[in-house]
Amino acid sequence: MILPSIENQLNFLFSLQRKGIKLGLKHTRDLLGHINNPEKDLIMIHIAGTNGKGSTAACLNSILIESGYKVGLYTSPHLINFNERIRVNGFPIKNDEIISFIKTIDTAIQKIDSTFFEVTTAMALKYFQDHNVDIAVIETGLGGRLDSTNVIEPIMTIMTPISMDHMDILGNSIQQIAKEKSGIIKDDIMLITAKQDRVVMDILFDKAKEKKTSIIVSEDPLNISIDPSGTSFSLDKKNYKTPLIGDFQAVNASLAISAIGHFDNKITHKAICKSLRGLHWPGRLQSLSKKIYYDVAHNESGIKATLRSFNMIYPDHNIYGL
Repeated sequence: MILPSIENQLNFLFSLQRKGIKLGLKHTRDLLGHINNPEKDLIMIHIAGTNGKGSTAACLNSILIESGYKVGLYTSPHLINFNERIRVNGFPIKNDEIISFIKTIDTAIQKIDSTFFEVTTAMALKYFQDHNVDIAVIETGLGGRLDSTNVIEPIMTIMTPISMDHMDILGNSIQQIAKEKSGIIKDDIMLITAKQDRVVMDILFDKAKEKKTSIIVSEDPLNISIDPSGTSFSLDKKNYKTPLIGDFQAVNASLAISAIGHFDNKITHKAICKSLRGLHWPGRLQSLSKKIYYDVAHNESGIKATLRSFNMIYPDHNIYGL
């Protein structure tokens, strides 16, 4: 049997974006039911927030791999190839596995009227089950409460800093957005959060109380220093360095380190340091050539953080952007 080409299958998958974003969990649950609910076989960490989700997920992924775990990583969007969204131990899903999955559930996609993100989420969870990962790190799309990924039952939830973004879908105020993001908080599942604005923190604590679960607030990193080679910081009197540039990357890494401590407190400082030093996560203040950088910041708080970092590295230079 000759499988369809990867181009045809990806064109079909991307065509599902015309259905828009259907916030809700029923279609995802129906699709997962069609493939025997792979999410029920997985141990998972769920990450929501506005900025820093991908970088925090990448830090977790790197630390866990360095510590001997087989790790699934689901992030979005991709920079160049769709395959980047779904990885096991750093290696993206292969084309033939994408083709095989879509061909297997094509009828269900049409019957359920699934969207792009619903299908992609189901693909990631099935792929992680097929590859017997020890732990899967799952990033939400743009929401929380009604995000397709919220069908999972994680062992831990993580919240990166929340700010204004996707207001047409999530709400026109920071309170509305925080309430939507807080929807990943589940009964008796610990939430680890970066420090948030007071109004956001109040909403997270109220949700945690409703769900009868605990919140751990990650400590702020100290002694942050950034230069073109990366970011140095200290946390709990221990020093760290990541090649990702920006004071916000120290916050992302600190959040990941805090989560790791609660997931597996036997992971050593040495392993964490080695994994952070070797971290590669393109598109985040990525140096393309001398004094030319590329960054995926796409909202006001993200752009402000990028500009703040440039001013710290190059205080006497004019900054130009496209």
